[in-house]
This record gives sequence, C-alpha cells and structure tokens, in this order.
Amino acid sequence: MKRELQAVERDITEAEVARNGWEEKSWDVDTTIGHKFEELEALSIECNQALRRLKLGNGLQYVLNAKGSSPAEVLGIDYKSTLKPALDSFADDINKSSMSKLEELISLQQQSVENAAKIEAKRNRLAALQSSSDEVEAQLNFLKKETQNYTSRCAMEAKKLVEDVEIETHNVDIVEREVADVLEGILTRLRCCHEDVQIEAAGSNQAK
Repeated sequence: MKRELQAVERDITEAEVARNGWEEKSWDVDTTIGHKFEELEALSIECNQALRRLKLGNGLQYVLNAKGSSPAEVLGIDYKSTLKPALDSFADDINKSSMSKLEELISLQQQSVENAAKIEAKRNRLAALQSSSDEVEAQLNFLKKETQNYTSRCAMEAKKLVEDVEIETHNVDIVEREVADVLEGILTRLRCCHEDVQIEAAGSNQAK
C-alpha cells in the first residue's frame, strides 16, 4: 500500500511538473502569437495603404480579428475569393494599359526617329547655307578690299593731278606775269616811239 501511495505521489509530482511545463509553453505560445499578431497589424496597415493607392474599389481592406479560427477570419478578408480576383483584374488592366503605352511609345519613338532625320537634314542644309554664306562673305571682303585699294589709288592719283594742276597753274601765272611785263615794256616803248614820231612830225610842220 505504501508503495502504491509513493507511486501515486510520484505520478502526481510528474503530472504537476508536466503541467507547469505545458503552462510555460502555453505562455510562450501566447507571447509568440501576440508578437505575430502585432506584426500582422503592422503588415495589414501597410497592405491597406497599398490597396487604397491601387484603388481596387469595393472597400477591400484587412480587418484583423484575434478571435478568428481561420486565416480569412483572422485577416478579415478571403484572399482567394475576394482579393485575388480584384488583383488579377487590376493586373489585366495594367497589362492592357502597358500594351497601349508600349504602342504609344513605339509610335513616339518612330516619330522621334523621323524628327531626328528631319533635324539632321535641316542641320546639313544649314551647314551648306553657312558654307555658301561664308564664301559670299569672303568674296565681299575681297571686293571691299579691292575697292578700298582702288579708291586709295584713285585718291592718290587725284591728289597728284591736283598737285600737277597747281604746279601748272603756278607756272602759267609766272608766264602770264612775264608776258605782262614784256607787253608792258613793249607798250612803253611804243608810246615812246609814238611820242617821238609826233614830235618829229610837229618839227617838220614848223620847218615848212
């Protein structure tokens, strides 16, 4: 009987130890669940913000329920039946929009290539015009220089002609003065001769 009581006491002690172990494990599990639930809350906030940015409609959002017994009940939304179809539809819309944008991009790239070709043609045309303009400008500068040289030569020749004319005029003045002096001398001699002739004529008349 004593052995049986000792065995029972030993079983009770082992049961209490096991119970204490299970209680500690239960506390650990509760703590882990609490941490995981907090992580789920943070993730649900981020997911709800993302859902609002995506504008999926129908008020889709995660509403956590700590007493839920299934993932859908805990998260407050059934992914397969509710969220996944909305995301698939959104992905289809994005694909369609992407294809449209891709076609638009291809069209814009083609236009860009055509515009680049036009710009290159205009650039080449501009370069040709610039070359022609430079050539004409060079010719004009040459003609301007030649004109300046010709004008300078003409001015020098005109100056020389003026100087020659002035010299000739001076010489003519000298000659005219000399001629005037000679004429004056001749006239003086003529007057003297005339007076002499008159005197002689008067003397002859008196002698008669």
